[in-house]
Amino acid sequence: MEITYSRKVKFLEDTRATKREFPNEHKMIDRRLGELKQAKTVRDLHYGNPHPLKGNMQGLISVTVQGGLRIVFGPAKADSQYGQKQINWSLVTKICIKDILNYRSQWSRADH
Repeated sequence: MEITYSRKVKFLEDTRATKREFPNEHKMIDRRLGELKQAKTVRDLHYGNPHPLKGNMQGLISVTVQGGLRIVFGPAKADSQYGQKQINWSLVTKICIKDILNYRSQWSRADH
């Protein structure tokens, strides 16, 4: 898939910056990003327990990095599925990574 990054997680484009931000998890983050890039569509993802989010994060998907750490993404604006209430994830080929959240500690990049 084609991947873009929100300003909040733009550092993910650089392996060294990712290592600075997440010294213990950077290898698994890089692995998940590689898996996202290799998949043709969101439906092709098999690792990291990809699952749609609910509530105020509806329309986004989360994949597990390790423990409570998750990569959160949605369709990129350039994708035809963007903004639709019922997203057909098998058609989504362009995504935007929105955030990295730690569900267990309630920590997010916005708090860092």
